[in-house]
Amino acid sequence: MSFSLKLNIPSSLNMKFPSPIQSPTLCINFEDDSDFDESESSLCDEIVENPEYCDKQGPARINEYIYLGSEAHASDFDVLRENGIGFVLNVASCCKNYFEGGELVYKNLPVLDVCETNISEIFNEAFDFIETVKQRNGKVLIHCQAGVSRSVTITTAYLMKTEKISMNDALKKVKETRKCAAPNFGFMVKLMEYEDGLSI
Repeated sequence: MSFSLKLNIPSSLNMKFPSPIQSPTLCINFEDDSDFDESESSLCDEIVENPEYCDKQGPARINEYIYLGSEAHASDFDVLRENGIGFVLNVASCCKNYFEGGELVYKNLPVLDVCETNISEIFNEAFDFIETVKQRNGKVLIHCQAGVSRSVTITTAYLMKTEKISMNDALKKVKETRKCAAPNFGFMVKLMEYEDGLSI
């Protein structure tokens, strides 16, 4: 099985990645090359460029205790309650903890969605929080601003470690429920490096 990477880099970027909005995205197709066509590429572009397309169905249920989503989900208490979410892992640098001080338990590990960010530095702390949720038979929402890059990277790395699967398989699993999942290029490199260090 192969996958193709589609980099969308704005011409104004000049490869310096000055802000999260201008960082490149990766549009990943996990189908065989023979099945890939322009219509799939167009849909992939639409989903990545408009992550709210994914938000309408609510946060993505990755497994029995992990949900993946965006600020839109994190700021909607009804959505959190309907999904039984009692814990929130916020990995965005620009999103507040909307219901802090109430019944929700928060962990904030803010990172910038830029290629230069070494997101692997927060892997262990994030994983410890997720494991705590699991041990308490709870449910956690892992989110960033758009639910596309930072939160997807954390979720993918966690699956790689706990399920002992490759980066490709973990990201494919994430994309099955969160179609707009697309870590930026720098985060993809960190996931590849993380995979090299795991015994899979």
